[in-house]
Amino acid sequence: LTEEVENNGYNIKNDSTVLTHLINLIVEKYFSDKKLVYTPVYDNSFLRSIDKIKENKVKVIYALAKRLTLTPVEVSKIKGFHDEIINGTSSTRSFRVDGVCRIYYEYKTPSIFYFKEYTGESEHNKGTRHT
Repeated sequence: LTEEVENNGYNIKNDSTVLTHLINLIVEKYFSDKKLVYTPVYDNSFLRSIDKIKENKVKVIYALAKRLTLTPVEVSKIKGFHDEIINGTSSTRSFRVDGVCRIYYEYKTPSIFYFKEYTGESEHNKGTRHT
């Protein structure tokens, strides 16, 4: 799987279907008893930021896959995700990846999960209640 991510990683910023394909591979391999709860949709800046990740890209995509298989009630029970609403917004939420990095998202409809932004270690708590 790591090889698949590395071989296709360069296509992520130009082709969102590559990221969706990698997410589906991870779901099949690690979450075979689950299905995606949401259809992922990506902002272009999100795709560019995922494409730029040099280390831990597999961990980040694993976290995306895991989150897409969880309902809001299920994710609220996983403390490590720190899934929360962003202060000052009515709909933007975030969850942690790899302990410090964050994925910012919105529920566009009950079935559409819109990935807005990925922030690395130096900017991980932007706008959260933890700042």
